[in-house]
Amino acid sequence: MALPSWLSAECELAYAYWETAGALWDSWRQYAKANGAEPGSPAEFAQIMERRGFEADRFTGERHRIRWGLRLRRHPPAPEAPIQAGGVG
Repeated sequence: MALPSWLSAECELAYAYWETAGALWDSWRQYAKANGAEPGSPAEFAQIMERRGFEADRFTGERHRIRWGLRLRRHPPAPEAPIQAGGVG
């Protein structure tokens, strides 16, 4: 797995950060496929994340599982194409 490159490119690491497990899996799956890697299964991904020290947890009363120690980078939206002089033609 190309997990170290995904962590570097797509995640911010810090003890107090957290992200939902579903969002992490979706990000990893898209990244792996875009880079020609096999993402594996969600269960395999969860095991690897646990071995790397990203502990699973749930907030009290919440259904979503989270992982401590990282969060996804929030990429700014792509800029819109500038409007050509003279308007739409």
